[in-house]
Amino acid sequence: MIFSDSRIALQAVVLISILWNASAYLQGDFGKTFCWVTEVGTNIREFSECPPNINMTWSLPDQGLRVTADEEFTVDFRIFVGSQMLFIHSPEIDHANLHACRQVLGSCTPFIEESPGLVTQAPQLTGSLDDGYASFKQDFSLPAGEHTLIAHSRFYTNGSRIHTVAEELSVDGNDTITQFPKVVTLKWDVAIGVDIEANVKLGYFSTAAEITVAV
Repeated sequence: MIFSDSRIALQAVVLISILWNASAYLQGDFGKTFCWVTEVGTNIREFSECPPNINMTWSLPDQGLRVTADEEFTVDFRIFVGSQMLFIHSPEIDHANLHACRQVLGSCTPFIEESPGLVTQAPQLTGSLDDGYASFKQDFSLPAGEHTLIAHSRFYTNGSRIHTVAEELSVDGNDTITQFPKVVTLKWDVAIGVDIEANVKLGYFSTAAEITVAV
């Protein structure tokens, strides 16, 4: 009896590659919420637009998509998760925070580790769902430059996956393929993103300084 988990993992990697290049906030699609679903204990991770029962929204800083470098601004964000999800942790949202990556790095995902000057992360928060919603607020600052800002939430659920078994019946290599559901733990990483620019604050010269410069 041969279990084809390795084939499933390979198919998942191919699926990730196809969907990653299809559409994401990483490529300017800022109006959608995206999910990375990982089967805990395996390398199987699927990426796609989130299902309708999972959604994130946020309120961007008053300055819009341009902020002052190294000065704090506030971002409110929240996640909605439908009641049909079977959560296994309490509080349900065990990780929520803001991330920002320099655009020169390319793709900015929830899995990129913090790196001074390149990748910035806010402290981790947790939250309980109230009528399906959990809300968060964080102060954040960015070094000068162009960044992709993302709001990230994570939770765990029980779920099922279809696993395939190939049972060899004869020496001629003919197999019987059997599929069966398997209860698994799923890790959901959910994110929305937007491009944001942090500009250096310009100093103001006094009248004396202006005269000196003019001379």
